Amino acid sequence: MSSSIHVTVDTEPMAESVHRVTHHVDATIAAIVAMEAATVAAEQSAANNICENVNRGFHSLLLSQVSQKCAKAKSVVDAKLQELLHLESSLRRVREQMEHDFHRIANRYLKIFKNLDNSLRARVCELDKPTADLTIRQMPEAERRMLGCGVQTPVHQSESLNAAQSIVSSAMRVRAMKALDHMQGMLQKTATLQATMIRIVDEKHVESSTRVLIPAIMLESDDLNLLISTQRIYLPAKFHQITVAVQEAFRAVPWDSTGSSSDAVRKQVQLYLAQAALPDRVRSKALELFAGVRWQQTRAGGT
Repeated sequence: MSSSIHVTVDTEPMAESVHRVTHHVDATIAAIVAMEAATVAAEQSAANNICENVNRGFHSLLLSQVSQKCAKAKSVVDAKLQELLHLESSLRRVREQMEHDFHRIANRYLKIFKNLDNSLRARVCELDKPTADLTIRQMPEAERRMLGCGVQTPVHQSESLNAAQSIVSSAMRVRAMKALDHMQGMLQKTATLQATMIRIVDEKHVESSTRVLIPAIMLESDDLNLLISTQRIYLPAKFHQITVAVQEAFRAVPWDSTGSSSDAVRKQVQLYLAQAALPDRVRSKALELFAGVRWQQTRAGGT
């Protein structure tokens, strides 16, 4: 058997409460929206503030770095400027010293050249003195001879004119004969001297050849970097004109590193190394190098 229960529920309080809750929810939503807007505005303001602070800090950092670099560069420039000023003062002192030395040396050489000029002037005067003395002695005689040997025009009376002319012509004839005799004697002496010189220069014959030994030294050195051999010939001063012949004669002589000369050279080298103030290592290395050079020369001569 079914039964029905009719219940009457009053929803008005609930609706009122829901209505009140709706107002609260709307207020909450409005508060949330306002808070979100405030939060967004605060975040935007904070972001803008942070960006401004970052920009300000970056600008300050760059400004400080640029200031530091400028200060460092300024200190370097000041140091270089001080160094350049010091070098300028040093160069000025060196220049003043060089100018002082130049003037001192120039004065010394001027004095030397002045003394040389005076000495040369005195020597020239001494060289010209015999000529001047000869001129002083011979000039009056030459003038008298010129006047006496010249053409004379006799002025006499008509009665003695022929006799005067004969006397003048006789005197001129005598003087001409003396001049011719002097010229003939000079020519004969010149011919005799020329014949003697020709006989001495051209008619000299060597009866037999003689072998003469000339002291000479030939030094041959090799370049360490290039395969170039350099030869030097040392002769006495008066035999330099035969250097080429001596060099050819040296090239014709075979190299011998096993004879008595090599032993003498080795002993001389050992004597020099013993007398030299060198460490033992250097002395032993020098002997080793010398022995190596002799071995290479012996090998080259054998091959």
